[in-house]
Amino acid sequence: MPDGEVGAAGGRDPHAARAAPTTQASRTLSRRPPMPPISLSPLVHAYEPNSRLRTLMVILLYSACRPCQDVRAARRYCGAALDFARKGFIIRITNTYYQKEGALGEVSSRNRPTQQDVARLAGVSQTTVSLVLSGPGASLVPEETRRRVLEAAERLGYVPDSNARGLRMRKTFTIASIIPDITNPFYPEVERGIQDVADQQGYDLIVYNTDGLEEKERKCLRSVLQRRVDGVVGVFFHLGANDLRPLLERGVHVVRLEPRAQETGPWPLDNLYVDSVAAARAATEYLLARGYWPIAMLSADTGPGPLRLRGYLEALSAHGLGVEADLLERSDFTEQGGYEATRRLLGRRRPRAIFAANDLMAMGALLALREAGLQVPDEVAVMGFDDIPTAKMVNPPLTTVKLFQEQLGRRAAAMLFERMRGEGPAMGRSEEMPFELVVRCSA
Repeated sequence: MPDGEVGAAGGRDPHAARAAPTTQASRTLSRRPPMPPISLSPLVHAYEPNSRLRTLMVILLYSACRPCQDVRAARRYCGAALDFARKGFIIRITNTYYQKEGALGEVSSRNRPTQQDVARLAGVSQTTVSLVLSGPGASLVPEETRRRVLEAAERLGYVPDSNARGLRMRKTFTIASIIPDITNPFYPEVERGIQDVADQQGYDLIVYNTDGLEEKERKCLRSVLQRRVDGVVGVFFHLGANDLRPLLERGVHVVRLEPRAQETGPWPLDNLYVDSVAAARAATEYLLARGYWPIAMLSADTGPGPLRLRGYLEALSAHGLGVEADLLERSDFTEQGGYEATRRLLGRRRPRAIFAANDLMAMGALLALREAGLQVPDEVAVMGFDDIPTAKMVNPPLTTVKLFQEQLGRRAAAMLFERMRGEGPAMGRSEEMPFELVVRCSA
């Protein structure tokens, strides 16, 4: 029977009228000389007029398999929307075969392989495939079985459908992290800790940057609600517990990273904090114990800045030293901010030491001191805060307060997943993390 006229019952194909003659189709499929004409051999051609989707099931085997074939011509010839494959593949629309690197294996009646296809190829149950590919359950499957499943998934090109999984379990399998400055080296380490825990739980992570601005913090909350994430780890410079209520009321769990202990309130809102006041007090007392005085303070008006200034002032008061206004400078938590603040400071008075509210400001201070021809620490000592990765690489290496950023991220994510599993207390928690003074060469 001629190509283009093969029907399910041996009759004329209802789509044949729209197809070009076989010889014309063969010529069309090879428009790019010097490639020879390529013929099509229909193996199955069945039409289901009562199907809701009116699916035309077609499986075509190319007698010659070449790249750069004309998809539109193939569609006209078949009268169907073909899932066109390039060299090394068999075309499949809604049925039975898959070929890659010369190997044939059965796939399901969908365009994309399913867990059932993976299970069939690996010789295991669909439940085993689900455990291997779900993340947390993979450890329950023997290594050899897990390897077979992963190889089968790779061979078939299987990609889990996260949307279907989310609808089935009423979860998005996504959490969000909201941070004030993605360029500050402090936060990537925090994100690394969060990401590691999220990966272990089979979750994706979305990161939002707010630039420490209230308007952007509120915009991020709106986006989180629209995306329907399952939980949030956030650093908020401007928003309080009341601002986070809409998330909690919609079942989105929240863990805040804070610079001090917070009241938990009546909602299941968790807080993880490092005591910024105590840490800044300890740093200032170290400088005083080394005989550095007067000590200037570079701070900021947002985030943990006021609390670190408070720790500095408490240490001075404990040693009977009064506050000297010309030793205080405010800027933002950047190298440029620290640089400009130090230049203003040196224009009034030269201190014996500078305590910066974060490491970036301290690095800016180092640059300003170098430009002024002052030796660190012989003439002016410098103390930072955070212990970002580059703190030990500057010249001289920076004495600073270490906050264990990656552990902060890990613990915050762990608290979040405890909430999501229903394991947290009814009321909110407030948990303290440690800090440590790291002595290097700058002070």
